[in-house]
Amino acid sequence: PLICVLTFACFVFLLRIPSLFLNVQWVSVVTGWAIGVASIPIGVLGFGALIAIPFGVTAMVNESAPDPIDSLSRGYEFLFRRPLSVIWYFAVAALFVFLAAYMFRGVGWVLSLAVAAITSAVRIDAIERESALVVIGLIVSAWQLTLAFGLLGGAYLLLRRDACDQEVEDLWEPPKSSSRPLPSLPKGPTDS
Repeated sequence: PLICVLTFACFVFLLRIPSLFLNVQWVSVVTGWAIGVASIPIGVLGFGALIAIPFGVTAMVNESAPDPIDSLSRGYEFLFRRPLSVIWYFAVAALFVFLAAYMFRGVGWVLSLAVAAITSAVRIDAIERESALVVIGLIVSAWQLTLAFGLLGGAYLLLRRDACDQEVEDLWEPPKSSSRPLPSLPKGPTDS
């Protein structure tokens, strides 16, 4: 999407060239209108990329044989053909992340109390305490990011079901187990 946006921006810049050389008001108005109309694809591609790229990455993770272009186009399709579904699923996911953030902060708070007690039991070591609190903050952030990305994958699968009538089983099946029998073990001295 970035390459497409930059390509369109170069073409739109070419529309500005007449107004650079002719300092006439009506030329500026005409080129301004042309630039405004020609910039519409830039806005569509740029804003759509905010949804298409995360859904494209999610598609590549969820599908067994992903196609990057198909994954990006599916993200644009979800945004522009199913905007209410995207908003609804993101609202529910954001609510879960928001509620889980309080739980994670509670765990972090209890952890920080335990760290404060441990690091000040014999002698207060401020650097040790700050280092432990940084690690706790990183762990809490990692929990939130893991939940958010997991919910993004779930929203992708729900949107695939809504947009294409494809269930999860259509996208991915676990690898089949080997049909060959296990080799027999040689007889040992204790076997009769």
